[in-house]
Amino acid sequence: MRALWLLALVGCDVVYGLHGRVSECGNGRIEEDEECDDGNVEDDDGCSPECVLAHCGDGRIDAELGEECDDDDTIDGDGCDSNCLITRCGNGIVTAGEQCDDGNTVTTDSCTNGCIPARCGDDITGPGEQCDDGGTTDGDGCSSLCKLEERAYSEFIEPKNDT
Repeated sequence: MRALWLLALVGCDVVYGLHGRVSECGNGRIEEDEECDDGNVEDDDGCSPECVLAHCGDGRIDAELGEECDDDDTIDGDGCDSNCLITRCGNGIVTAGEQCDDGNTVTTDSCTNGCIPARCGDDITGPGEQCDDGGTTDGDGCSSLCKLEERAYSEFIEPKNDT
């Protein structure tokens, strides 16, 4: 059985192995076992201190990627969803209590900012609707099908009494 011996020099990030120098993370050069090397060993800059590209699910919050959280798993609804955004309506992941989640807070699209599908009668003028007064009564200017309707006006005029 062949053994590979690695020796890390104290105070130095250079690692030597059986075939010579392996790599030095943080030197600004991408070497054989590195995905990135930005010249430092800082977190939250797109390249980890181990010279691995930052990504959602790596257990590190990286603001450059737009992460709000990163719990190192892909479970949605646990407080930090698989897209590394905090579990809430409007983060693009449908979780408990939501019927839809389109990732925005636009009220007038097909999924309201309450994470329920837009529909006629919800008091929000959405796609395909000309109006939406929240009611189902025709004759009030907005029909029960959420279409504009002409209002019928009538005016009663008292006849003049010439006596």
